[in-house]
Amino acid sequence: MMSLKTFLFVCLLVGAGGSISRADQEKKHGDEAERLQARYTPMVKLIEGCLPAVASLQTFQAQNGGGVFTMGVGSASVIHEEGYLLTNNHVLFRMHQGQAFLPGQPPMLFRIIATMSSEDLALIKVDAGKSLPSLKLGRSDDLMLGEPVVVIGNPGGLAHSVSEGIVSGLNRSTAVAGTFLPGMVQTSAAVSGGNSGGPLINALGEQIGVITSKNLDGENINFAITADRVREMFPILLSAELRYGFWLGLQVEMLGPSVIVQDIGEGSPAEESGIEIGDSIKEVNGREVRDGVDFHLALVGKAPGGRLELQIQRNGEQRTVEVELGELE
Repeated sequence: MMSLKTFLFVCLLVGAGGSISRADQEKKHGDEAERLQARYTPMVKLIEGCLPAVASLQTFQAQNGGGVFTMGVGSASVIHEEGYLLTNNHVLFRMHQGQAFLPGQPPMLFRIIATMSSEDLALIKVDAGKSLPSLKLGRSDDLMLGEPVVVIGNPGGLAHSVSEGIVSGLNRSTAVAGTFLPGMVQTSAAVSGGNSGGPLINALGEQIGVITSKNLDGENINFAITADRVREMFPILLSAELRYGFWLGLQVEMLGPSVIVQDIGEGSPAEESGIEIGDSIKEVNGREVRDGVDFHLALVGKAPGGRLELQIQRNGEQRTVEVELGELE
């Protein structure tokens, strides 16, 4: 029979062993957490934040006669939480039907809102039934050679692939589908077929370009339409008044961080409502508008006779202005 003294000694050993085991376990867990933290770099955080707003596109393109379709691939970025996506015009060439794939979302059919072949830009929309993560459209007027960039897209149908590089050239020119495109930004980030239409992203997580083409005669020579060009062309791309037949009669700044009224048409509904040049528009029908792109998207689907309630700021004071849309003649 084990004596009390022996029993207590055995218990002490077992307890000590358990303490050592727990200490080792805690140290192991601590080491693993440190290793994980070391790997969780700013680049990983950046990609993690941007990925949900980048769509992989699958298109079905009609061929000549016989009801034959081929499949194409491309990329797009969500530029507004209501489901508006920016891509290239050439991605949608002869498209009969298309699907967008966003991380964590079911496949969604998309429809074309607007295309502009002369700029190789297009706007499409998905109906997700909820707000979607979106990318902020940044500025490209101060790009620096050597600054880091990321490309997220769908090269060769490999959805949500990521590559990194630098801004390697400015004010380049290229041609896509017979369209001459000046003022492009060049990047060393890897690009392949299927990346077209996807975002070029800076270290702040802002979209500074739309990937459009690569130079087939060299390695890592790829081109993107600049964010500033997208901003400048957006009113023409969307052409909401022409598209939907209404007349508002005002222009807003497209490059600034807010919606500043830049011009007002004489005798227009905007002028009659009392809106003035320099007013800052904050909301359209209760919907926040953060920049010129947001403002133009808020006009989609409007019609003659419809009313807009604008929240504006003038000389530091908030005002509400109602505008009845006229008919475009």
